Amino acid sequence: MDTPPEVSFASLLFIGIGFMLLAGVTLVVFLVVYQKRLLQQQLRLQQAEADYQQELLGPLLRRRNTSGSALAATCTMALALHWPLPSCCWAGSKAPWRPRRRRT
Repeated sequence: MDTPPEVSFASLLFIGIGFMLLAGVTLVVFLVVYQKRLLQQQLRLQQAEADYQQELLGPLLRRRNTSGSALAATCTMALALHWPLPSCCWAGSKAPWRPRRRRT
């Protein structure tokens, strides 16, 4: 006697469900591994950039510290790293990043 079509359909259904679960788990594992690898690469790049900036700023900061004040070194470092200048660097004038108001 032949197997009824309902039995073969049920096995195909379970195989399909199992395949979809396996594909979903595989996708999640891939994304997690990829994100970890991407994060490690980003951290290496940031470290290399920080080392390079330190290499460029090191002699300048040492020269400023020996000939001037620590304030000059702070201002130079802030300008080189594109940080907002502290209020001590612009000595009471308006901050350079604030737009001037137009007179009406």
